[in-house]
Amino acid sequence: MQSLITLQFISALFKTINTYPLPYFTTIPLRGAITSLFSLSENRIFVQSLSNYLVHLELFEFSLFKDFSFDTLIHKSSFFMFVMHDGQSVLSDHLGNPVSETMGNSCALSYLRVGKYNWQFSAGDHKMILLTFRDDYYIRKLNEVPQFKPLADVYQSPTVSYLTLPHCTIAKSIFTLIKKQLTKEQTVKTTKSLKTDVEISLIIENILSKYQNSLIAKQYDTNSINKQKIAQITRFIHQNYADKVVDDLVKLANKFNMSRSSFIRLIKKEFQMSPNEYILKLKMTKAMVRLTTTSKLIKEIATEVGYHDPFHFSRVFKKYHKITPSKVDRICE
Repeated sequence: MQSLITLQFISALFKTINTYPLPYFTTIPLRGAITSLFSLSENRIFVQSLSNYLVHLELFEFSLFKDFSFDTLIHKSSFFMFVMHDGQSVLSDHLGNPVSETMGNSCALSYLRVGKYNWQFSAGDHKMILLTFRDDYYIRKLNEVPQFKPLADVYQSPTVSYLTLPHCTIAKSIFTLIKKQLTKEQTVKTTKSLKTDVEISLIIENILSKYQNSLIAKQYDTNSINKQKIAQITRFIHQNYADKVVDDLVKLANKFNMSRSSFIRLIKKEFQMSPNEYILKLKMTKAMVRLTTTSKLIKEIATEVGYHDPFHFSRVFKKYHKITPSKVDRICE
């Protein structure tokens, strides 16, 4: 199969390399690969591609002197695996929402629908593999593996555009496997063969098995662990925002086995505000909704959002919304 992704470099010089030796910075010369070199001012992106009837494999190797981004087109909705040995990248949708944030020694399976995305890479050295799977074959496999089932569900959903499973710290072992099985001597030019097709299929089965086992063992990278923490924290806060426990950051952090300082840093990074600001925003939003959609007394609403003193609630509400609760237009009055 062919690649389903087009990298839209602006003002890039492109050439297919058909001679050996390959560029000096190439550490994994793939046997039988189609090789391409993109030159963008001082940056060069070297790509090697291998395919069989089930998967398309692309190995990227490059160094960046500064952060770099480019648009990416997905031509056919399908399943992809991002395997980052070195470097850091963020793939975002057309609205700027992160789809897959991949760091060194991490990999993840994703489902992406047709559309335009943006791919950002941080400055430094990068070594990455992108696997594109034939969807009609792998959808059957995904349905058979509980850990992969969410991707199969998204594939069948008309409303969800993408999903990325947790990133696991097995990228370096995947690179070792590929280097052992699919490399060649740079001085020898070889052609693609039936043997290579079979080897690719076996390697992909091995990679998926490694990834499944890592999901089961929860061998997540730091970014994935933080995302899980954030999901747990926000769920707890939304369920208990009226309880005193959310006002005690030490107790709240302890519930998630975190120090107070780590808890504050995580919330600030995710929401660009402190935990207290986030909780206040939630309480005041809930209070305004209740005021405008119910006929409950102000003191009842104050209690429901965690304020047992209605006068204190009114002062906080006015400071936040620039209007007192009694002045809010209430459609139920």
